[in-house]
Amino acid sequence: MASVEEGPSVPHRWAFFILRLPQRRQQRCSPVSLIEDDQDIRKLLLRVCPWAGTAVHLAEDGLSGITSVGEYHPDVIILDYELPDIDGLEVARRIRETSTAHIFMLTAQPQIVTDQYRTAGIDDLLGKPCSVRNLTQRMNDVLATKALAHE
Repeated sequence: MASVEEGPSVPHRWAFFILRLPQRRQQRCSPVSLIEDDQDIRKLLLRVCPWAGTAVHLAEDGLSGITSVGEYHPDVIILDYELPDIDGLEVARRIRETSTAHIFMLTAQPQIVTDQYRTAGIDDLLGKPCSVRNLTQRMNDVLATKALAHE
């Protein structure tokens, strides 16, 4: 709550007041791991994620993504299904061994993984092309929930 207090008086000149505003809590920059081999999608998401108050760590294949998650401990993971080395379902299974981060899987063929994504530990399945607005809103919802849990 803001408060106003009178400052020291200055004779015959003016009076001034000090307005004390409550300090804003410093917002934590939520780390995100982006595991995606398509350069155009990476560029697009790199433009969007910083606006959502996130630090983004990139990986172009599944094994690098698993390593990145282990190093940076992200709150959110955006994971492609079709990666050059191992598929996204296997990446998610390996990540789930050590991480509770929220995993969004992006895929051009959601019907292929619909039955398998939950058992692999994936929280959200999004078809490609996906709405950047939708992804950003969902990420913000997840990050807000995590922030409330840490208070």
